[in-house]
Amino acid sequence: MLSTNSFKAVLSVLLFLLFLFSLAFSQSDSLNMRLRGTWECPTDDLVGDPIVIHKIYDYIIMACTGKGASAEPAGDSLWFIDVSDPDSPHTALTYTDTAFTDYPAYIRWFEVDSDSGYLYMGYARDPIHGGEYFRILRLTDGNPPSIQRGAIIDSVNHWSFSSINNGYVWGGNCFNISDPDSPLIWDVYQIIHNPSKPPDGSSSYRVWNDKYGTENYAGHAGWIGYGLSDTFYEPAPYFALYKFVFPASSPCTSHVLGCWRGDYNGDNAEALAISEEYDMVAVGTAWNVHFVSIDSVEDGNYDAKPNFSWSTRISVSDLYWEDSLLYVNNGKLWVLNVDDLPNIDTLAISTLSGYGPFCIDSSFIYAANVYGMELRIFEIEDSLGIGQQGYNILPIPEFKIFPNPSFAGTRIAIANSFKNAELFDISGRKILDIKSNVIDTTDLSPGLYLLRVDTGNKIISKKILIMK
Repeated sequence: MLSTNSFKAVLSVLLFLLFLFSLAFSQSDSLNMRLRGTWECPTDDLVGDPIVIHKIYDYIIMACTGKGASAEPAGDSLWFIDVSDPDSPHTALTYTDTAFTDYPAYIRWFEVDSDSGYLYMGYARDPIHGGEYFRILRLTDGNPPSIQRGAIIDSVNHWSFSSINNGYVWGGNCFNISDPDSPLIWDVYQIIHNPSKPPDGSSSYRVWNDKYGTENYAGHAGWIGYGLSDTFYEPAPYFALYKFVFPASSPCTSHVLGCWRGDYNGDNAEALAISEEYDMVAVGTAWNVHFVSIDSVEDGNYDAKPNFSWSTRISVSDLYWEDSLLYVNNGKLWVLNVDDLPNIDTLAISTLSGYGPFCIDSSFIYAANVYGMELRIFEIEDSLGIGQQGYNILPIPEFKIFPNPSFAGTRIAIANSFKNAELFDISGRKILDIKSNVIDTTDLSPGLYLLRVDTGNKIISKKILIMK
């Protein structure tokens, strides 16, 4: 009969082998996230930039609202992809609008109300007839689903970005959608607290790349050139921030809170996210995610140093902030716990996402590639509790290693004391005997590894992801 100590030793080995077995059948390039399914657009209608992506019911809705640097107009079709089975997404229907002519209208922007099924569309008519209009559609779930055409308002202002806030849609005009069947255009009274452009920036060299809206705030991000010289300009990452006040009757009030820019060093802001809870703006650039306080913008500190910067090494294409979670796409898809800034804890990562916009629903992430030809569905590991009713982010484990994931060549710190530690590759082969609190990854190939630590009281196993 085995002694108690021998039984514990055998059990420890069996659990360790079982863990290695599970790793062997998991994605070696992901941490706490897995790819469930993919969908490819059968036409070139979604080829372009930017792509807009939303979710209503069990459908992902995608549209191309621009053709990048080309002179072509935006796409003219909404694509509805059924994702009720995340392993087998498929096209449910497509929709084009021909409200005023026989020609399909080009999509400028759109927002959705995921609870009611309403879509709020900004359309540009065909190049021959010109003009723009605002259309309300409603998705009716069924087999197959269908589109109900609702109200339409002609001759709205030209606008490339939109947001939905507190029962209002901003896009060309301010639309009161408290009754979606009878939308109203409300006048907007603007109050400028601080300029929306830095005083040393050039109006001639200013480009918007992204927009973001919350319940009360909206912002645009892009780059702005140095405006004090006729012969030299160097762009800086830049965003402008607004706050809205919605009275019981027209007009609304748009407060221009101010702007922020980084250094004039050739960088560019590609993505923006706003958190009212944390009073913070996250702006994604070619090399970093900068965290800038809303208070500093309101105080007119347009060139304030960021409160904190998180290095990405690769350009950030999209951001989304929900509660204490910041989702980042920089070719890799990250889920970060930012509840204790400047400390950032990586909860999940996938290197399979590719550049492009995404949307979130519960524990699923729906990511389009930059040209919209493919949709990828990712699921976050259940153990993190994300998307579950009443979820809370699990506390940082008592045994901490940092940074994880890490880049090859980086030194990884083990924050706790231990008796001995070993590093294994995904096949179960021991790579290193670790004698100090630092792991040198110089000679490690990119991939997933297992750190096995004996603290003297118990055995702890931790996944470590090494990236290129």
